[in-house]
Formats: sequence, C-alpha cells, structure tokens
Amino acid sequence: MIPVIDVDLEAIDRNHRAVREAVGVPVMPIVKASGYGHGALPVARTVEAGGAGWIGVADGSEGVALRAAGLRTRLLCWLHSPTTTWDSLIAAELDLGVSSLEQLALIGSAAEHKRRGAHASTVNVHLKLDTGLGRGGAAPLEWRTLLAQARDYERRGRIRVAGIMSHLSGTSPADDAEQAAEFARGCELAAELGLDPEIRHLAASGAALRSPGTRFDLVRLGIALYGLEPDAGIGAGLGLRPALRLRGPIQRLGDRWAVGVGSGDGLPPLPAGHALPPLVDSAGEQWRVDEVTPVHLIVSPLGEPPAIAPRPADPDAESGADPARELIVIGRPDDGGATADDWAAAAGTINYEITTRLSGRIARRYEPGAPSDEARVVAWPPIEDPGRAVTSPVREAVVDLELFARRLARLRRRADTVGADRDQLAYAIDVSSDAYGHGLAELLPFLRDSALPLIVRTRNDLEMLRRRDADARLVPDAPTGTRAIYGLDPEQPLRATLSLRSELVHVKRVPAGQRASYGYEWTASEPTVLGLVPLGYADALPRSAFGRASVTVGGCPVPIVGRVAMDQVVVDLGGLEAWPGMRVQVWGNEPGERSLGEWAQWTGWSPESLCASIGERVDRVYIGRKTSGFGQ
Repeated sequence: MIPVIDVDLEAIDRNHRAVREAVGVPVMPIVKASGYGHGALPVARTVEAGGAGWIGVADGSEGVALRAAGLRTRLLCWLHSPTTTWDSLIAAELDLGVSSLEQLALIGSAAEHKRRGAHASTVNVHLKLDTGLGRGGAAPLEWRTLLAQARDYERRGRIRVAGIMSHLSGTSPADDAEQAAEFARGCELAAELGLDPEIRHLAASGAALRSPGTRFDLVRLGIALYGLEPDAGIGAGLGLRPALRLRGPIQRLGDRWAVGVGSGDGLPPLPAGHALPPLVDSAGEQWRVDEVTPVHLIVSPLGEPPAIAPRPADPDAESGADPARELIVIGRPDDGGATADDWAAAAGTINYEITTRLSGRIARRYEPGAPSDEARVVAWPPIEDPGRAVTSPVREAVVDLELFARRLARLRRRADTVGADRDQLAYAIDVSSDAYGHGLAELLPFLRDSALPLIVRTRNDLEMLRRRDADARLVPDAPTGTRAIYGLDPEQPLRATLSLRSELVHVKRVPAGQRASYGYEWTASEPTVLGLVPLGYADALPRSAFGRASVTVGGCPVPIVGRVAMDQVVVDLGGLEAWPGMRVQVWGNEPGERSLGEWAQWTGWSPESLCASIGERVDRVYIGRKTSGFGQ
C-alpha cells in the first residue's frame, strides 16, 4: 500500500455544469499546473465531454500536450517566453494571449511563416490589458498602440483578435468593480479602433460568483471547477463538491506513527500549535498531526492505539500484523476529517496551494475512468518534440553532475580507506523523493558505479527503486548525513548541487502607486520597473516567500513584490536595466546569488523539501560530466 490521490471526475463535471448555469455565460475551465494538482488530461477530457467550448492553460507546453492527446476544444494559453517557437503553438491551433507589442510583432511575423502547420488557420489572439493587477498585460498608456497594431495585423490576415482579456486582483468587490470599469474602457477603445473580438473575459471563479458585472462574455473557471471555494462563502448554494482526496497507509516508525507523505510531496509545513482538525482513518478513528517532515506526516492516535506492527523493510515480507489502516490526509467534507481548506487555514495559505503543490510522484486514481497507470502519466503529459521547439518559459532546476560525482567519489574513497562495511549508514546515499528532486534516473548510473549502498525513507520510494531494478534499504529515520552529497545536510554546510533559474517574460515601467498581484499587498512608493517571472507555487516558490524573498537578475538582488501566484511572481527591478528573456536566478551558488538555505529561511520549507517539491513543469538540466569516472 502506498499513498494515493483519488480524483472524482463526476464531481468535476457537476461543478463545471453548476457554475456555468449560475453565471449565465460560457465558461473556460482552467487546467493549468496539472489541473491544480488533479491531473490535466483527465480533467480536460471530462469538461470537453461536458460541453466546454474553451479550455485554458498557462503556457504553450500545456496546450500542445493536450492537443497531442486528442483534445479538440479551443485552447488558450497566455504565459510566453520571448524565445517561444511560435510555429509550434500555431500548428497546434492554440489561441494565444498577447501582453505586449513585442509579443504581437513576433506572433504576427510567425503567422506569415510557411511552416506554421498545414492545418493552422489565421492565428487567434487575445489581447491582454493590465487593468491594475500589475503583472502581465499591456499598461494603459500602451493600449491604443497595441490595439491599433493588432487591427492592422488583422486586416492583413495575419491574426484574428478573438478576445480581449484582463485579470482581477480579488482584493474587494470595490476593487473588482474599478477594474471592470477600466476593462470596459479598454473594450470601448478596441471598438473605436475597429476591432470586434469574439469574447471579452475578465473574471475567474471568485469574481464571477461574487460580482455579476465582471462576467462579460466568458468566465475563466479555476478553483471552483475542483469543488473548492475561491473565498469563504463564495459558491455557497451551488453544491460544489471537492474532487480530491489524499490517503495513505499508517505505519509504525519506532515509537511513532507516520504516513509516507510530507513537505517534499507538497504538504505545507505546519507551525507549532497549529489548528488543523484531527484526521480520520479507514476505521473511523481520529489522529492528531504532530509534524510534517520532508518525507513523512507524523501523527498520534487520539484514541486507543491500533494493533499495527512495524512494517518490514521488504515489501513482499509478511509481518503477521493486522493490515495497515489508511489515513485520509486531505479529505472531502463527507470524510469527516481535515479538508484542503482546513490545511490551508492551519498553514496560513490558500486551498489552491494545497492541491496544486501535491507531487506528481503520488499516484492518481480516477473515479470513474482512467486506470492508475494512465492517471500517473497524464498528470503532466510528456512532449516529444524532435525539433526542440520552445513552447514554455524557462523554468530550470540545474543539477551539477560534476559536483555530485566529485562528492560521490570522495565518499567512496573514504569507505575504501577505512575498509568499512558498505552497509553502514555513514557511507549510504539517501535517494528518497526522486533523489530530492535531482532526478534519480540521471543519478542512478553514478550511484551504481560507486557501489555505495542506497537507502530510502518511505515504502513508496522503495517500490519505485525496485521498478528501476535498484536495491535499497528502507531507513525511515535516515540521518541527515545521508543527504550531504546534495548539500542538504545542515550539519555539513556544503553548496547545493541543485540550483533554480528562470527568465523575465515581461518588463514594464509603472508609476508610483502601482499595485501588484492579488490582494494589492504591495504598492510602488515611486516610479519603478516591474518584471514578471514565470515561476509560482505550482513550480517551486511557496506563497510564504512574499515579503521576504529575493532573486537575482543580472547578478543584482531584486525583491519579490506582491503575492506569489500559481504560475508567476512579480519582482521590482528598480533602476536595473532589464529586458524580456533576461536570466533570473532564484537560488544558486555563485557570488551574490541567493542560496537555497536563504530560501529555506524565508519560506519555512526545509532545503530538501524545496528541492523535492519542485513541480513537473520545471525542466531538469544537467551540467558537468556524463560518466562517473569510477574504475578508470
């Protein structure tokens, strides 16, 4: 038995129909970030079968993957790298959100390209206007130029302005109304310039249900699709049904009890004295959460301890004990335990982050429909692109194989020198959680050549190793020294072998008083330049980074301003000369760069959890030697 996420596709279908009926206009279900953790393809197929005329994703890779899997519904994506291979997105017949004159010019040029795809028609674009959120979208002073240029491209047959869009801050009904009025002004300007878009869309789930005046021609349906309320009380009366449940077997770890999921799998660390309600097991008994570690959820029974003996290290061995009970870690309301909303309240975050950060390593099972094997694959469909097209912004976890190999060789020499028993933990390598986000498949040849013992901390990891024909011992309480090779041992402050980087996808000058991101918790005190980084809590950056963390751009530290969103974050570039495509180093090892340890302090997530919970949209990039050098 291993941890499993159950996804109720019937609930998603019902939620889709309920919101569509309530708002009275077409809706665009959003399945970005692996369907908010539920699985992009099963959700997309469900809403397509339910009559959805549109589906939204964040970037082109997500759209291309859905199209390759057979989706025929209109697909919109809006987060683009300046180096995007537009031909690939056009060939996939994606609708493209456009946030700047530069993007419009690139798309207009690509639309004339003969290789854009035999079945591609005129490119459908949605012009994005910044009505106050301070993130993507053209600033008001640029609207007339952007709209006029789009009109000219449309008249020349390069593009079709299918939509005009913006995004609300959700700060308050008054702020939403102010943005809606600004958006209406932008739509009037478009009409004045001769544009007649098919749809105007501004609102997502929360505003659409709270403020009818924000609905316009279409509503982007996000968190409510998955049965969760965007804010408390919004959606009450619609009968929204949460679709996701996370459950896992309870195991004995010495004198403690645990489930094999932790912050490395996406569960948020909880503060001391948290108010998370008791969890409920398969026998109806209640359990208190004591701690969320990187790989385990440590719990205590509130009643009589069950008769569950420690599980053997060998998953095939018989323990002679009663079958392990399952604990519902994140439940639906009918389960009687803690829900995603409860976890969010206890951790000081939102329900979006709770489901979206859940790792793709956790198996998904769908009710009804997709079998387990397909469910695991389709959570983030792989994209086979022999042309190496750029279809998503730069999101890269860079693994230094040279540094890893040197440390591995040094550890082996130490073991050889002392003639140690290779089974000793002092010379073992912990490869739990996909080698803590480094990618076990790439590291395994080095580890096999070293002949050093491998260990894991959960049964799920042990079974994954066996599927790779690799031997490992189950050591749930493995000492931190077994993770020193990655630079993740707090007792050995070594450089991390994994760094994280991205790029600027949008840069714009803003006046004093400009607010940024949801809730308007940051306001520019003077004129400045804001940059948009296409990394969010679905990828690597916990929401708790807001107000504390910084990144480096061009070697200079710049602060994160405004709340961290699911797919993006805003940075204040100040007087730094910057442009779209410029590298952003989130954490790294070079002088002046923010370190992994600093990010751990800023966010409250441990270094190993930050690495292990990096999302599936982040590419792993390997630098340095490709062979271990052992035996040479």
